[in-house]
Amino acid sequence: MAIYQNSNGQWGVDWRDEFGRRHRRQVGSREAALAVERKLRDEAKTRPAPTPATLSLTEAVELYIKSHHFSARTRETYWYTMRQIAHQLADQRLDKLSQRDLTEWHNRNLAAYGPNTANLRVGMIKRLFRWLATNAYSPDLAQHLDPPRKVHGKFHILTYEEEAKILAAANDKIKLRVLLALDAGMAIQDACHARRSHWNAEKGLILYRRHKTNANATVPTTRRLQEALEPLKDLPPGAFLTATKDLKRNTDALSNLRERTGIQFLSHDLRRTFATRLAEAETNPLVVAALLGHRTPWEVQLAYVHPTEEMLRRAIERMERNNPNCAEFYANAPPAPPPDPPTPPSAEEHPRIHKRIDRMLHIG
Repeated sequence: MAIYQNSNGQWGVDWRDEFGRRHRRQVGSREAALAVERKLRDEAKTRPAPTPATLSLTEAVELYIKSHHFSARTRETYWYTMRQIAHQLADQRLDKLSQRDLTEWHNRNLAAYGPNTANLRVGMIKRLFRWLATNAYSPDLAQHLDPPRKVHGKFHILTYEEEAKILAAANDKIKLRVLLALDAGMAIQDACHARRSHWNAEKGLILYRRHKTNANATVPTTRRLQEALEPLKDLPPGAFLTATKDLKRNTDALSNLRERTGIQFLSHDLRRTFATRLAEAETNPLVVAALLGHRTPWEVQLAYVHPTEEMLRRAIERMERNNPNCAEFYANAPPAPPPDPPTPPSAEEHPRIHKRIDRMLHIG
């Protein structure tokens, strides 16, 4: 809580209420502002705690987030998801909510999302009501909800024959999304929101920021991806390369592809396929990590070794040459360059390691 003076010389009071919402009020003179500040402080001391009769689900979420020390990214994700859940529950007051309302929401949640996402959302609502019950705001209405078993390691790496069937069955928009995942390693959410400004047609590069790790990725385009992007060269910089509808839901075009081809694969399996083929064609893990846009366990090495654009381009070309579906683009091309050997650390880059070796050998 503080008093302030604006550019017109007017005094005012700036404060936040019990839900963390910001308020401003101009009162004129400095004495009036001080009087309002004293009045607000006295009211804050005597104000009763919110009760379920006056607390909506959105306000309960605000109190929960305010009482926990989340990181900025976790706070943003939690707030966005919980606002969605509150909207689905009509943002009812806590004294009006019942276990039946949460059970119906839980069933809709299981039908609309996969097991991992549904598990995440159920876990959020269970933690919220457990905290509300601990602080005597509401009984634990979500205690009976049984989250689905989280699925680990369920994936399918596409063969080249399956890739050919999927590309033949997809229309132009969906085909471009699939190619962005197979040839550039983009997650489906990144591919759906890729814009014309992310594609440098002159250099043949895709430069984007991953939504999950917030890391920058620079990926040279394969020849078939460059050919698929060529008709979109005249789009404005802010235009989407594909339609904006996401491919993650069960009623999307990816589900139709599974039905038409008979291949059971998930959207992220396309990125896993890219990573697997890339690891087969490229032995340097730093180059693979840079192309995938991942924050890897070798962050210390990444601080010293920076993959060049030429290293990234050679890795993409070797991966593409291994794909028989791209053979027509390399009919008269020169042979593939040999893989780059991993760069050993030098004494200047890792002085502690070399000093330790010298001590072991009794040198110096």
